[in-house]
Amino acid sequence: MRNMPVRVFRSFEEEEKANREYDRSLTPDERFAIAHEIIKHVHGDLSKCPDVREYHRMRGDV
Repeated sequence: MRNMPVRVFRSFEEEEKANREYDRSLTPDERFAIAHEIIKHVHGDLSKCPDVREYHRMRGDV
């Protein structure tokens, strides 16, 4: 996972504003990389990660 610096805020509002600004500053590729890291952390081997589209095809949703 990423090494994120620790920051201290004076209020929850200040922290929320900083989080929103950080999220806005990310490129689509950076957001994808973060999501990919989370998926790997949760599911481990990505070849075994469930395919949501296949799940919905099996249910007949698509």
